[in-house]
Amino acid sequence: MWKKYRTLPSRVNDKAIKELEHARSRLYNLFHFPKSNNILEPRAIPSETPHQFSFARFLCVVSWLLYTSLREQNRNHEAVHHYVESFSLLKGNLLLNFQNDFLMAPETALYIWEYHRQSPFPFLSGPIASTWLKEAKDIAYLVGGKKYVEKVVSEYVNDLESNLLARDAQGSGAS
Repeated sequence: MWKKYRTLPSRVNDKAIKELEHARSRLYNLFHFPKSNNILEPRAIPSETPHQFSFARFLCVVSWLLYTSLREQNRNHEAVHHYVESFSLLKGNLLLNFQNDFLMAPETALYIWEYHRQSPFPFLSGPIASTWLKEAKDIAYLVGGKKYVEKVVSEYVNDLESNLLARDAQGSGAS
């Protein structure tokens, strides 16, 4: 599967997405893991035993292929669920970072936070965004300590908030 879909053009069509989703479903069935992607309560997918680690490692590849493919197609609403799954893998084992750079681990949680922070329905997405900002801070603290949280997470949050304020000001100025 990796060989077939490692290049982006080969996986940005509906057939490829369906095949990747089928592979994901078969992995859960093959390894007898329950599917659960609760966006409000991020969980860790365990990887202590060889069985769990094998499942997690395969899922890491399929999940990465899915969310990058869906984002490329601007299907962010579908992609965010695979980001949650990728974060669950990281939370269970930081070495399951597909980018092979555990300092980048907070980026997954920050993407989910950003997605919900920019939602047109803040009354629905506000609590979810708060949960994911906390997750981003927690994992950033775990991989790099307090200074890393201040540098990476705070700068990212401040940049997005500034952009949102500018966008809102521009939108209200145009009306």
